[in-house]
Amino acid sequence: MNYAPEVSGIGPYAAGLAEGLAGRGALVRVLTTFAHYPQWKFSSGRPRSKEVSNAGNVRVVRLRHCLPKTPIGISRVFSELSFGVRAILASWDGVSVIVTISPALFSSFPVTLRALLMRKPLVVWAQDLYSPGLRETRKGGRISRWITFQSEKFVLRKATRVVVIHERFGQLVNTEFGVDLARIEIIRNWSHTPLSTAADRANIRRTFGWSENDVVALHSGNMGVKQGLENVVKAAAIADSIGSRVRFVLIGDGSQRKRLADSAIGIGSIEILDPLPEGAYAAALAAADVLLVNEAPGVAEMAVPSKLTAYFGTGRPVVAASNEASITSQEIRAAGAGIVVSPHDPRALLAAIERLADTPEVMKSYGTSGLAFRQSMLTEQLAIDRFANLLKLVTSGISRQGGGTWQDARL
Repeated sequence: MNYAPEVSGIGPYAAGLAEGLAGRGALVRVLTTFAHYPQWKFSSGRPRSKEVSNAGNVRVVRLRHCLPKTPIGISRVFSELSFGVRAILASWDGVSVIVTISPALFSSFPVTLRALLMRKPLVVWAQDLYSPGLRETRKGGRISRWITFQSEKFVLRKATRVVVIHERFGQLVNTEFGVDLARIEIIRNWSHTPLSTAADRANIRRTFGWSENDVVALHSGNMGVKQGLENVVKAAAIADSIGSRVRFVLIGDGSQRKRLADSAIGIGSIEILDPLPEGAYAAALAAADVLLVNEAPGVAEMAVPSKLTAYFGTGRPVVAASNEASITSQEIRAAGAGIVVSPHDPRALLAAIERLADTPEVMKSYGTSGLAFRQSMLTEQLAIDRFANLLKLVTSGISRQGGGTWQDARL
């Protein structure tokens, strides 16, 4: 459901994989819908029902789906199902292997059914996990959680292989959904934004209206429930009250944006900007002083924020308001890229940013470590080479036997 020209979330990875595989000689056809994320509205009005184009060596078939005004609850499920139905009714002639990306889970469900009926190998690329997300954010009732869990378990267990983007996801897929380790592959997302240390940083800051005296703490991407960005609004209110130099900037869109904007009225230390095109987005990240990740209290296992791969390419330090045991916290510590504070303590968030601003040598150290982590662990070539290898094994009918160790289960 997400593909280029979307510049945040899953879209850049879906497009990067398709183009990378095509560049390695594969014949790739993409079934997707029209760009709509994170605004949750089509970028140029209501599109036609179907559009076919060629992007490089990739054939892209766009199928319009039902897009809800508020992407939560049953409206989100219906939206995903509407795309899934259109995907399974499209032509699959000549297909050797199907790759489906979850999210969207409820469009992956009918795709899984058709793959089983056609006896075609299916690879599920799990970017997020729905069931842990509902549990951690305490969304949905008992019945909706049960339906989601059973749907997710069905999709993951029926897949020929499940690709996860982090070791912790792999453990969950194994222990919570019962997928054999031998069918789980760990392939990390890569940094899809160019390295940018903003040589013209001062000019970029002037463009955005940020002075050199401002300590810009920037959060990018989706503004949804799991981000818990009301914590950042509260931190900005505290910054106002004490005359702090910290200026919070939220760039993006999402289901909670209007509520956040309403709560930020009258607070001078925060601004909310629309999503930026890729070049301007990378420049804004590099021109900030600190890059933010904020997660709602309780979020620990449901997602690895895709923004981290971009953050690590800027040379800027990261501050995360996140659960101590979360995947996000683990990733930032593994990269040595920044500081983690409690997700429900806005004073601690503000204090951490101010401490960094007062210690430029520490800021530089965190930024350098993040860059090194990106260059060694988060390269596009490594990820797509591993995907290409996996798909060759799947299409040739090679299947590892269970019983190996976790290390044995990796490509």
